[in-house]
Amino acid sequence: MRLSRVRCAAVAAIAVVGAGAGLFAGSGALAASSASTPRWRIVGTTSGNLNAVVAPSLRTQWAFGAKVTTKPLPPVALRHVGSRWVQAALPATAKGDIVCAGASSPSNVWAFEGESFGPFGANSAAALQLRSGRWVMRHEFAYKAGGVTTDDLFVTGCNVLSPTDVWAFGSTGAGPAIGTWHLHGRTWTHMTSSPAGFLGQASVISPSNIWATGWDGIEGVLAHWNGSSWKADASLRRALPKPSSTVEVRVAAVTAVSSRDLWVEALVNRQAKNGTWHGGPQVEHWNGARWSKVTASGFGYYLPIAFTGTQNSWSAAYPSTASVTPSMTYLLHASHDHWVKVPLPKAKSGYRLEITSVANVPGSRVAYAVGNEINKTTGYGSGVILKVTY
Repeated sequence: MRLSRVRCAAVAAIAVVGAGAGLFAGSGALAASSASTPRWRIVGTTSGNLNAVVAPSLRTQWAFGAKVTTKPLPPVALRHVGSRWVQAALPATAKGDIVCAGASSPSNVWAFEGESFGPFGANSAAALQLRSGRWVMRHEFAYKAGGVTTDDLFVTGCNVLSPTDVWAFGSTGAGPAIGTWHLHGRTWTHMTSSPAGFLGQASVISPSNIWATGWDGIEGVLAHWNGSSWKADASLRRALPKPSSTVEVRVAAVTAVSSRDLWVEALVNRQAKNGTWHGGPQVEHWNGARWSKVTASGFGYYLPIAFTGTQNSWSAAYPSTASVTPSMTYLLHASHDHWVKVPLPKAKSGYRLEITSVANVPGSRVAYAVGNEINKTTGYGSGVILKVTY
């Protein structure tokens, strides 16, 4: 799963702003690193940008992104072979940045190409699947407005449950997005009814119990998939401030452990009398009966913005904007209901390090991450692949 779930989209970028600001608000759930703490190390580099990583087994890892050339950005898929990361051939029709990826097993790996948050468009948005060692195009997403098909399509989230159960999401205020698509069996269905048309990312409990964030143009949305339809959850709206001309509320991230254990982060922006906007996160927990506000000193405060899972999660404690962010020096790892700082390699001079995705190897104490070393002056950089044994 990607950092900021999908930092590529404007909505998701805002989610990280709130998350980062909140992480500095309290320290009760944070534990400092020590000499015995594992450290991330760089195991691969590429001249392009990297956005997503999957690691379904100790023998299978993939990293995804795009070459940094001219618009559009050509997609890139790298496979870990021995001690090297080798570029794999992709279908010629895939012409967008790979911004999201998922895997339910080593033999069921998917990648989704489209537009990410930034100045570069994508000629297409599509779902790619690894079949018998080769990447094939499974579905091309299209967006039509006024009879015109656009080629700038945002992809903001994806979930791979099985070879025949896959979700792709696109929701953003920055431009056209793919909307919500579901592969069930052999058929891709474009879900357009409210709230499905506004969803950006999801957390899966089971195939018939999925929770997703979104935005309907007025306020944040938390939606639930019951196996047949998406429905907005009204109870969370009652727990959050009411939107108005001076109050903006977005549902930024969700981690669903069970139907009685949901963690949601909302970003609440308020306009001051001088016209400036100030925002901060509000984290809520659902216990099956009611929502309760989570303090920044609690372990659960960081679960909505975690990369994966609950007790084996990774998170980033950095304020962020859609433009300039500080260099990351550590990630947080969940351990026995508190978070431990795990150091990252130091970025080279004049650059900042930004981690975009982390994947735990199932059944092991190994994790992989991808990110980018970005030039502080030009905004361009190169991709890095990291590994940690914890």
